[in-house]
Amino acid sequence: MKPLTVALDILQGEDNCYFGTLLPTLETLMSKTLEMKDSLTVATGLPEAIVQAIKKRFASVLESNDAMLAAVTLPKFKLRWVRDQRKKEMVKGILAAECHKFLPGPEQQPARNLWKLR
Repeated sequence: MKPLTVALDILQGEDNCYFGTLLPTLETLMSKTLEMKDSLTVATGLPEAIVQAIKKRFASVLESNDAMLAAVTLPKFKLRWVRDQRKKEMVKGILAAECHKFLPGPEQQPARNLWKLR
């Protein structure tokens, strides 16, 4: 139960608990819980039950683009918590698309080369 207690301590933090910490904490909790499955001799179904409960309760957060962006823009996490390479590329694309929204369009760009220096 150590991964669960560590995750609870992180998420109950008062000073350094941001929205961006939720998704990496949940992903790490699920992976560490499943890793300890093989070492159990009693209650072998408990890790899978915990992971399924997390997926059910936090389904909207686990698939949320806002949660992914909040996590990858926190310097503490960046992309370290994303294990799947396809998901990493997807998150990079989402981040790039969001950044491009703030770039000025061609009609808003300042005029350049109006005066040439001689």
